[in-house]
Amino acid sequence: MIPAAGLSERMGDFKPLMELDDQAMIARTLHSALAGGADDALVVLGNNGAAIRELLRGQCRFITNQAYRDSDMFSSVQLGLQTLLDSEWPDEPLDGVFILPGDIPAVSPQTFQSLVAAAEEAAVAAATAAAVGAEVAAAVVVPAADSATTPVAFVPTCNGRHGHPLLLLKPAFSTILRFQGQDGLRQILKNLKATEVEVDDPAIILDADTPEGFKDLEFYLKGLK
Repeated sequence: MIPAAGLSERMGDFKPLMELDDQAMIARTLHSALAGGADDALVVLGNNGAAIRELLRGQCRFITNQAYRDSDMFSSVQLGLQTLLDSEWPDEPLDGVFILPGDIPAVSPQTFQSLVAAAEEAAVAAATAAAVGAEVAAAVVVPAADSATTPVAFVPTCNGRHGHPLLLLKPAFSTILRFQGQDGLRQILKNLKATEVEVDDPAIILDADTPEGFKDLEFYLKGLK
């Protein structure tokens, strides 16, 4: 999921259509998610949504946050998750969702893959712990306890700093949809005790929220050539 409904007020220009290395930022963000292994993409539109829809037509799905002027990115995430749960799309069973803001366009494919690998490893570890716990409980003739809880949220870190994309597994969706407090995703990650996944990818913390941030992204992309 790519939230891209914001007003771009701090940038002073419409971020999604600003060009980075001859490509619109929102297109770069979409392509990085697909290159990282996402089966499909849902872009949450708002401000100037028609222009984004036209640019990305045929490459992804869209939903519009009608309240984009008076809401934040977390409301777009909630809208996107509810849309995924309510619709018959995607065709395959939905295991989880990457959350990648539209102004973080340079994440490497390896970062997405590292998050998936961490989720798979956590699931195996939780299943193994649960099986051991059940065997111990049976041996002493008491009911088996829930000895392990499978992590449902994963956040990449680079040099100890949290970034994007987030990986949220389906069991986390209901918690996110019910949440009405402050700090949105930041608080949700605390509530879900998100698993940190260290990656060698500075781009997870490089967003184009301001003109200075945009320049940092330009410099970073030039260094990759």
